[in-house]
Amino acid sequence: MKPSILRGAAMLLAAALAAVSAPLSVHADNIPPGAICVLTTPSATTFYYDTPESGGLQAMWDDAVAAPTAVVKLFTDWKPKNGTKLVKGGKGAAFDGVICIPRGHEITLDLNGYSIDRALSTAIDDGEVIYVDEGAILNLTDTTASSGGQGSVTGGNSTNSAGGIHVAKGGKLNLWGGCISGNKTEANGGGIVLEGEGTSLYMTGGRIEKNSALCSGGGIAMAEASVEAISGSITENTAGENGGGIFQQGGSVSFQAGSISGNTAIAGGGICTIADAELTLKGTVALQNNIAGNANEQGKGGGIYAQSSKPVHFSGSPNISSNRQSDGTVSNLTFFVSDKPFVGPRVIDDGVASMTKIGVNFVGSDDREIGFAPEWTNPVFTGDGDFELIIDGGVQYLKRPAVPEDYMLFVWIGIGAVVVILIVLVTIILVAVHKEKERRKKRRKKRRAVRKPQAE
Repeated sequence: MKPSILRGAAMLLAAALAAVSAPLSVHADNIPPGAICVLTTPSATTFYYDTPESGGLQAMWDDAVAAPTAVVKLFTDWKPKNGTKLVKGGKGAAFDGVICIPRGHEITLDLNGYSIDRALSTAIDDGEVIYVDEGAILNLTDTTASSGGQGSVTGGNSTNSAGGIHVAKGGKLNLWGGCISGNKTEANGGGIVLEGEGTSLYMTGGRIEKNSALCSGGGIAMAEASVEAISGSITENTAGENGGGIFQQGGSVSFQAGSISGNTAIAGGGICTIADAELTLKGTVALQNNIAGNANEQGKGGGIYAQSSKPVHFSGSPNISSNRQSDGTVSNLTFFVSDKPFVGPRVIDDGVASMTKIGVNFVGSDDREIGFAPEWTNPVFTGDGDFELIIDGGVQYLKRPAVPEDYMLFVWIGIGAVVVILIVLVTIILVAVHKEKERRKKRRKKRRAVRKPQAE
């Protein structure tokens, strides 16, 4: 096929893309030999090569950010060639080496089975892979069918930011496919940081997995932002403090399907909420096999550690099960409380299927009963472990387990043993004192008996 014909076909594809705003579909037969990526903007479709004349991936990105909207499709892995730099300019000196989506721009990035790898073995300032600037939009996808969508954003390692993708205030990340994996941060958000009001993640596929944060949010750390997940998975992420899968400080999170599993943190293996965070779990989402704690600390809230002032909403048939603390204690949904009673219900049943069972418990209060929620039509909520849900006057209470009888038996045995020991010790002391008195009396009698004959 002649280059002019190829370019004409590509132009038609570009026009169609601009009309429907969908990821680029380039047939394998139309990819020129040696092409490493293709860029489609409203005005042109251009293939790039790893040659000085073409400029490679750096030249492609310079052209992509020069257009208001663009679609990039990779035909090779994108790795740094100059130190830690994936791009030459990034967002200026402070973000040198970061792939930046500038303000006012929307870029669709089709990994196409390949990886964007920053390849940082040690943490550096602004060590994330991609930075989505204020008001910018990144659509991340992977349209390859042969590899099962195995393309990834990986290799980020930051001291002060996200490990994988940092979305600034007002920015948007639409995750349609691909994987954000193997990224690290010494701060919050191993996989993704969502920073501030108006910032959002809309997830209809893809995976966030095997990322780590020294502080909070192994998979996602968010502050006053929003997450809506229709499908996709958040798995095997770790946090040194809170929220192995998600750390939610305010804002809203809604999961309809997909899974949050195998994540680990000290508090909230799957999810940790604080401030006025709104959490909704509905549909068929599965939150399972998350762990709170480690070998040195027991942890709190294997599945969810809810410290938010707002209740957790449930509907449909979510599966919140098999979560635990590091000592093996079952811990699915744990509420932190500081006094009694709660102001309003801690959970809202928005229509949970009758067969659904969600285990609950609480920490942080010395009270043995905590006002929990209004009485439910269906027995949806159950007490984890020895915790018990009771109904009194139309109000449901979560009751701490009483001290087990066998434990009390050991307590009383211990107290009895101490008492016996004290009695024995006192008796020994009294006997010794008595014997000493008797010995003194005998000595005095002997001395008097000796002195009397001498006087005569």
